[in-house]
Amino acid sequence: MGTRFDKRRFYADKGPASLFERVHYIMDPVKEIRFTGHFLDRQHDRHIPQNIIDRCQNFDARKWKLVAAEVRIDKGKFVNSCWEIPVNGDIYWLVIGFGNAAETIISKKYSAFRRTEYTKEEYDFVEQVNRELMQENRDI
Repeated sequence: MGTRFDKRRFYADKGPASLFERVHYIMDPVKEIRFTGHFLDRQHDRHIPQNIIDRCQNFDARKWKLVAAEVRIDKGKFVNSCWEIPVNGDIYWLVIGFGNAAETIISKKYSAFRRTEYTKEEYDFVEQVNRELMQENRDI
């Protein structure tokens, strides 16, 4: 099921820095991830071992690598984030969306995210929105 708004994917290695600061600000306190039916279907379809799922349930943003965030481009706010989880020499990507719900999981060796294109104006807008949101949080 698709979304009703346009999204762009931004990567942590390319910024904007304020977006990824914001993702960490929101996700750092999260300790547990909820699994949706869609997620469990993807686990089954992609033959993801149960021990990987068990590891995902105990989320720790300080130990996992933030890879990417998808942003609702009309608002500039992230709608999901992708985290890299190393397990026994393999790397998995876990996408976490609204309500700390796991959306999907995939082994990095079988897939790669496609880079999404965005304009300089979109990048600047996302940077500004998230910088302002982080400033508001610092002012509280």
